[in-house]
Amino acid sequence: PTANDINNSAEINPEKLDFSISKVYDIVDYSESINVGIKNDTEEKAMAATAASGHPSTLLDYSKCDRRINAEDYKYVVVTAKASEKNSETAKTLYMYYNLAYFMTSEDISIELTLDGKYHSYIVKMEGTADWEGSVDSLVICPFDNCMADDTLYIRAISLAKDLESALDIANTYEMSANGNIKSPVTT
Repeated sequence: PTANDINNSAEINPEKLDFSISKVYDIVDYSESINVGIKNDTEEKAMAATAASGHPSTLLDYSKCDRRINAEDYKYVVVTAKASEKNSETAKTLYMYYNLAYFMTSEDISIELTLDGKYHSYIVKMEGTADWEGSVDSLVICPFDNCMADDTLYIRAISLAKDLESALDIANTYEMSANGNIKSPVTT
């Protein structure tokens, strides 16, 4: 089998969405205000979310994954991403919303980004967040609240963790891998 055959038959693991694997893009939907694609050079593979207008967003449809997940099983979300050094000063906050059994939360989760052109893993505690229970149907990522056209956020991975120790391990592994310090944590 070719690498393409292996990629096409890979399972989409809802616990670890690694955007260096093209199969993961099967669950990505995005608004008309954003361009989403893979940055395909040998140095980096990630979902490049580039703004075309002021409030871009993209939806990760967990219902398209190979198995369903329950919010109660995961206390943390880990986002490994980098903001381009060329971004405007206003493009420094990532927002996240989640849908549970077709209910969209009204609570937004904000993550202050480091604008240094390097990957960073951001750990978000979900336990205790309003309505974090039941089946996770989707996660909505708004790369920036206010931004200029062409501001870009590169998302390498979005992972779910059962506890803080697991979240820290995931964060360190993906951050180091994305910055080229260790080989990829992805196994086939």
